[in-house]
Amino acid sequence: MNHVDGYLIVRAASLYIGVVLTVAAWALRRPGRRELSGAMMAFVWNIPMLLALHLIADRAGWWQFDAKGGLLLGMPVDMYFAWACLWGAVPALAMPRVRLGVVVAVALAVDLVLMPAAFPVVQLRNHWLAGEFAGLVFCLLPAQILARWTASDEHLALRTVLQVIAFTGLTLFVLPAVVIEGSGGGWNNPFVRPGWELSLIVQALALPALFGLSAVQEFVMRGGGTPVPFDAPRKIVTSGIYAYVANPMQLSAVLLLMLLGIILGNLWLSAAGIMAHIYSIGIAGWDEGEDLRGRFGKAWTAYRQRVPRWIPRWRRCASWQMRSIPSGSRARSS
Repeated sequence: MNHVDGYLIVRAASLYIGVVLTVAAWALRRPGRRELSGAMMAFVWNIPMLLALHLIADRAGWWQFDAKGGLLLGMPVDMYFAWACLWGAVPALAMPRVRLGVVVAVALAVDLVLMPAAFPVVQLRNHWLAGEFAGLVFCLLPAQILARWTASDEHLALRTVLQVIAFTGLTLFVLPAVVIEGSGGGWNNPFVRPGWELSLIVQALALPALFGLSAVQEFVMRGGGTPVPFDAPRKIVTSGIYAYVANPMQLSAVLLLMLLGIILGNLWLSAAGIMAHIYSIGIAGWDEGEDLRGRFGKAWTAYRQRVPRWIPRWRRCASWQMRSIPSGSRARSS
């Protein structure tokens, strides 16, 4: 076996292990809808967190990846996906009621074997266990907590905070990295700009961000649910920011991507925001509208007639009493 074959085998084996263990855990336990949703959220949490851990590890000298092709910020995408499975979906599916301390111990034991075995792709440094500890604390542990809270429908406010952190990381960190590297373009580092420019940048981003966070707050306080479609509110939400515009979260994400593309000097990133808007108007909007119309009937139809989807009203539309839907089902909104 030559040197190149060794690299390919390690990368293929990591992807194989991650996928097979995920499928096996699902097949053996046959989790319910909420457990499956929790496992999905654990996987999603790890996507931005593991990428951030990789950048910190590279700078701190904990470990490095020696690979070519299929990379995101220098991290092999196949190993990245497998790692998110092993620290996200697999423990959530296979050990949903095992004590978290035991889950962390098992993950540590597995990594003590797999990390050295991933040489030469993964090249460990003297203090790599410090990075391992950081990963367990900030990647694996919160992912499993989020999975369990989602599965048991507990700690609504706290699990929503974790969801917001995860999806903010996806939208403002992972997606820009994918777009910038995929387009082959560079980006302007905003931190080299004068202080007054940075202040304006923060304020420009804060406005649509607060727009979205206000909508999340309404979901939690008024609707009894979260922004995630499979963990959505039980009641139709027509108060707060929803009295002015029907899709505040999607509008917030689109504006943030467009502004971020302008700030970073990458038009492809701004274009991604435009494409997200087109998708939201088309397929996603149609599917979501049909779902909400089926769940809330005349209440949803009346709301949509009064409140525009994308361009906020200048005056607040008076909200009406929210109708509950049968226990066990969820309403989707944005």
